[in-house]
Amino acid sequence: MRSLQDAAVRFTKTGRCRISNHLHCLQSCMFAPMAPERLYPSKILLAGEYTVLRGGSGFAIPWPRYAAKWEQIPDRGYPLAEDFIHYISQNAELASSLDLSALKIDAGKGWQVSTNIPFGYGLGSSGSFCAAIFDRFKIQEQLSVEHTHSLLKSLESYYHGNSSGLDPMVSYYARPVVIQNNVCRLTDPLSPELLCE
Repeated sequence: MRSLQDAAVRFTKTGRCRISNHLHCLQSCMFAPMAPERLYPSKILLAGEYTVLRGGSGFAIPWPRYAAKWEQIPDRGYPLAEDFIHYISQNAELASSLDLSALKIDAGKGWQVSTNIPFGYGLGSSGSFCAAIFDRFKIQEQLSVEHTHSLLKSLESYYHGNSSGLDPMVSYYARPVVIQNNVCRLTDPLSPELLCE
């Protein structure tokens, strides 16, 4: 019995140490100077899988190992551009917040979002795409976190029908995000208030 308790203690200490090291590494990556080429990282959802869609709490962090970026491939427009642009044009909030004319022009010139994020694994591939679209074509530069969340949530709903907006928020800000009662807020990965919640 004693050996099991000792093993549990060792496992707990080791696990905490590994998590702490990972968070320190993440923090150094997050706040390092941005590269000239903007990347939109994938995400790892540490808590709240699926419950966030029903108003539950969730916590996600960016994972820079996989990311999306803008890339121009001449004579090759983005295949979903027309459907996606039509979707945006039918949403009054999105249509007034994104430059659809510029989006159409760039799509026609072969600008597209390329990614190495695996599809279908819950890493936020659609969220990173929406973050890239929003970042490039938003009309107003200075937006509150709440307004940004609302727009990204509507944008990603093109893919999921009912998006929490968590994935594109993590990718757009490249920071950990907490969502509670459908409200997103940016946080520090080592924040004491986060550990207490």
